Amino acid sequence: MVAVPLPGRVPDCFMLHEIIITVNVDSANTPCYSHEYNVDSANMEVLMKILYIFDSDDTDRRDAGLVLTEWAKEHGHELVMRRAAELKPCLGCFGCWIRTPGKCVIPGDEGMAFVEAMYRADLVVLAGETPYGSFSVPIKTILDRAIPLLLPFFRKFRGEMHHVPRYTRLPRMLSLSFGDASEREDATHLDVMRSFCDNISCVRQKRVYRYRENRSEMLTWLGEELDA
Repeated sequence: MVAVPLPGRVPDCFMLHEIIITVNVDSANTPCYSHEYNVDSANMEVLMKILYIFDSDDTDRRDAGLVLTEWAKEHGHELVMRRAAELKPCLGCFGCWIRTPGKCVIPGDEGMAFVEAMYRADLVVLAGETPYGSFSVPIKTILDRAIPLLLPFFRKFRGEMHHVPRYTRLPRMLSLSFGDASEREDATHLDVMRSFCDNISCVRQKRVYRYRENRSEMLTWLGEELDA
């Protein structure tokens, strides 16, 4: 067994956890990676931190955010609302794995600010349209730029191969859908969202919910999801 230190330096905003990667060589001389975490529990917050990311300034996005804000205040949680900024698209260069581990190499935008906010959250709500069952461009760009939250190593999770999380504290993810869509598009979006949940090793979303300016209905959906 060989301890493999991660190259480079973890960004200051992510210093809560020390990650140790070990390599075991099986009978076929194939390296198998495993990981463990040393967690500084004294720095962990008690209340749930919620990050609400919305893809446009449309009134319904703001209204849904206010519903979540009121709910969070009633239950003693903390909520931060952030509009999906004009981020540059992911280069697919994997520099955040190799050159500057845990930190995106793209300069001049808020990409790492979103990564840090996602890391610090207990729950991330992605509020936007779901064209053809996928994500809107602003939301998809943020998810692509969140690769620094993962390691280049693989493990089996829920019967599939997925990247190892860089940090043990990753958030729950929920998609709050807006606009019209067919049942087929909603089914596709649920599959896409569940796959993303698997990618970051969090609890899967149970069902698609489309915001219809109904506070009670929305909070019922939220309660069902968080009860998982």
